[in-house]
Amino acid sequence: MKIDTLVQKQIESSITHHVDVAVTLSSIQVEEVSSSKYAEITGIAHKKIKQWCLNGTLACRRLDNDGNEVVDWKLQPKLGHWYIDTSKRIGEF
Repeated sequence: MKIDTLVQKQIESSITHHVDVAVTLSSIQVEEVSSSKYAEITGIAHKKIKQWCLNGTLACRRLDNDGNEVVDWKLQPKLGHWYIDTSKRIGEF
């Protein structure tokens, strides 16, 4: 799921004006975040986050650099990046 234009503009504005991004993100409904950003926000090791994506602990999907979902990422395990569905709790699908 892509971020809509209004949310994208709000995030860009926050970054451009050096506003505390964490405060801004808490006021914006973010439905998906990269695994590296999820690790940064939670303080959990990125390697562990990726493992949770692989074993289904987190609701994740893999996207290539163009934002297209990688359907069978096992064929090309280095293609794309994991994105976590933040609207679901750990273990919820």
